[in-house]
Amino acid sequence: MLTSKITKNLIGNIFIHNITQGKTKKNIFKTKKDKQKYLNLIQKYYLKYNINIISYCIIESHAQLLLYANDIKNINRFLKNINSEYSKYYNKKSDYILKIKSTNKLLTEKEDILKHIKYIHMIPVKEKKVKNETEYYFSSYNDYKEKSKFIDQNLFNSIFDSNTNYLEKLNSIQYKDLKLESIEKIKLEEALKEYCNIENINLNNIKENKTFIQKFMCYLISNDYKFTKKEIAKSIGLSSSFFYKMFGKYEKSGK
Repeated sequence: MLTSKITKNLIGNIFIHNITQGKTKKNIFKTKKDKQKYLNLIQKYYLKYNINIISYCIIESHAQLLLYANDIKNINRFLKNINSEYSKYYNKKSDYILKIKSTNKLLTEKEDILKHIKYIHMIPVKEKKVKNETEYYFSSYNDYKEKSKFIDQNLFNSIFDSNTNYLEKLNSIQYKDLKLESIEKIKLEEALKEYCNIENINLNNIKENKTFIQKFMCYLISNDYKFTKKEIAKSIGLSSSFFYKMFGKYEKSGK
């Protein structure tokens, strides 16, 4: 049985919270087909590497998984395979070369595991994609309801101290915003540095050069980065008034 304090080693119980996203924070699951492809890959590899999927959610910007295994190496192999295969799929249909960033967090306490389960299922609600969890297809919420897909009843009985209604137990968990740093939006300074590296130019070449600034703004828009013109002006080192003379009144880039 799962205890409230889980052994912290690489042989026994391993619970991992994983976040997978693009290195540039660009949306990587833009369509239902993309989300379904990633879900299919999870289904393809989880049995091969003896992984238990405790919960998952796939939205446009990233995927979050809560995984269980007896060996951390199996989790790493599982994630490497699904992310590598998804990147190949994405790159075939897009001019943008997808580079995936995958981060893992070891969970060692039962209370923490339950909070993460709740958090993952609430993502589409908090992102205002749906009004309640049951309306979102690309998460494991309805798997709990139907005891289907990835549900391993022995493991879930231990996690929820129940062999009957997992959904009732899940709904009773108090939601807590975990404020995960790894899914925060990219900082404007990072986007500017990234753009300079791509164009092989330095910051001084951008200042007061309308063409370069326009190209940088187009770069932000094409990568789904949302910053105000005031923020962009500050990052480049220009006054807001000078910037507005070039590009008009204050507004959000991408509109």
